[in-house]
Amino acid sequence: MSDQADGERRISTRQAAELLGVKPATVYAYVSRGQLTSRRDPVGRGSSFDAREVEALALRSRREAAAPPGAELSVRTSLTLIEPDRYYFRGVDAVHLASRYRYEEVAEWLWTGTLPRGARFTAPPEALGAARRAVAALPEHSGPIDRLRVATAAAAVTDPLRFDLSEEAVLGSARCLVPTLVGALPEVGAAGWRGDGRLARQLWSRLTAREPDPDALAVLDLALTLLI
Repeated sequence: MSDQADGERRISTRQAAELLGVKPATVYAYVSRGQLTSRRDPVGRGSSFDAREVEALALRSRREAAAPPGAELSVRTSLTLIEPDRYYFRGVDAVHLASRYRYEEVAEWLWTGTLPRGARFTAPPEALGAARRAVAALPEHSGPIDRLRVATAAAAVTDPLRFDLSEEAVLGSARCLVPTLVGALPEVGAAGWRGDGRLARQLWSRLTAREPDPDALAVLDLALTLLI
């Protein structure tokens, strides 16, 4: 099959499988993962693929297969780009974003492609309460990773939409889960000033008993954003 409409060369599923060196079923697995796009063939019962897209995927697969043992794990994504001494979130320099926007705002940029000024994440009271009770039941020597795992499971039980995988539901869960995890961690110092509700301020009291100053909070927020 070769469809030349609009200057785009189309190939069949069988041809795509041959180019990729895989079975036809694997080609559709690539489609489900978003690595290839398909189009129903108007004259047949199969699907067609953009030849250039298939060739590019085949080239990437060969490069990854040729990587020496012990090489760093490579994950292909359309959200980030890593270059020597620099990396980007949706095409924007990550340091630039972290220097000018809060953690919550940059998270929204990654999730939605928008930069809403003043974005805040709020933990639902029921989820936060469940997470805190679960974490409080752990042995005192429990590490932060164990606490976060337990908090996640406890918070999930209270979420009636936890099995809803629609975009809006997943985004809503993320916006609620992040502050719930922070709020479930035990505070190091005495509970005091809560600040403006920023995640960095909430996390600060889980890391140190020292009262924060604006510069220290800015550094923590910067670190959170760069490690997002």
